[in-house]
Amino acid sequence: MVVLVGAVAADPHVAMRSALAKVARCQFRVRAWAPSLEIVFANRTSKYFAPHNASALRQRVVCRRGSGKKSTSLLMVANDLKYLFRFWPYFLQKVMWADESKNVASSVWIGELPEEFATTVGDECRDSPELAEGWMHHTGPYRSYYERSRGAVNSNHHIKTLAAYAMLDYGGVFYADLDYVVVDWGWRAAATVAKLENSVVEVLFNSASPMWHVKGRTFYVKGWLGREFMATWLFYRCGFKDQYSLWHTILELADRFGCLKYDGEIMNHTYKEFKHLQDVLYHDVSCENRKIRCPDFHFCDDDLRVGAGFDHRMVAATANRTLEYYDGGIRYGLVVPDPFGGGGGGGGGNDDDDADADFFLAKFFHNFYDN
Repeated sequence: MVVLVGAVAADPHVAMRSALAKVARCQFRVRAWAPSLEIVFANRTSKYFAPHNASALRQRVVCRRGSGKKSTSLLMVANDLKYLFRFWPYFLQKVMWADESKNVASSVWIGELPEEFATTVGDECRDSPELAEGWMHHTGPYRSYYERSRGAVNSNHHIKTLAAYAMLDYGGVFYADLDYVVVDWGWRAAATVAKLENSVVEVLFNSASPMWHVKGRTFYVKGWLGREFMATWLFYRCGFKDQYSLWHTILELADRFGCLKYDGEIMNHTYKEFKHLQDVLYHDVSCENRKIRCPDFHFCDDDLRVGAGFDHRMVAATANRTLEYYDGGIRYGLVVPDPFGGGGGGGGGNDDDDADADFFLAKFFHNFYDN
């Protein structure tokens, strides 16, 4: 494995802006009950894509839906259009929810992690056992979405940081993995966004104990700290798991703001080792005492919850439906996940009433599949 060290600008923000200068900005449109995506570029030219011609998109794009008047972006990412269409019902459901919300515009990044980030690491990671351990490439018939390429050191898990950095140009960013679904179409999901917009907190993940032991599948960022956090998180990239550099970033920034003393201990462990050290290292650092120790570090708040009204649905690989659609008089089939197809469903624990959530989802997805 060849690792290039120091090939990216030493200033994380310079590196981010340089990479984003090569990414096309756009808007997008969708059809409600047929899998199709129209991308409208800044020069007002547009291209139409469906599952059968998904490979025709050969550039990285970051698109926002509608006008720039909405103050929060609901962000999703996909390494390519094939993956986006694979989760089309999930994507469309979140787009429809954002369309009906007052302050949220859906947005999507399509494209792999840029080469300069995929093949390089910084000095902190170079000597880490996590990098030395490497990561297993997917050996099945389909290449994993997260596996960027055979020559990459870092995976597509890290795309979200660059995409969020781009969307911060429009205001706050609410990121959710593509397989998240809205389980509360009404007040709860919308009220969550309003609380986040009005809060002093600029970086929020779902609560964890200790405060650094979070997951990156959904988060909210805004303001100066949000931009600094995303740039630092990608700057510290180190292998397959973005959670590894996420924890390092939280602890590094907490040290910078005087919350604790951190000497980069995570880089002395592998991801698997550090994952189970929450009761040993910095176990006494909570969101509550963060407010006392370092009130200027606007990270986390136990009274706020990102993704309330959303749920992370794990679907078994065998739980699929084939969605038929027509284009130009030709019939095509698109294989998509079915959260009620058996052997999977239910997962994130974000909803307190699973029965109501399942009823809501069943109504949406079954109506979708039956159209």
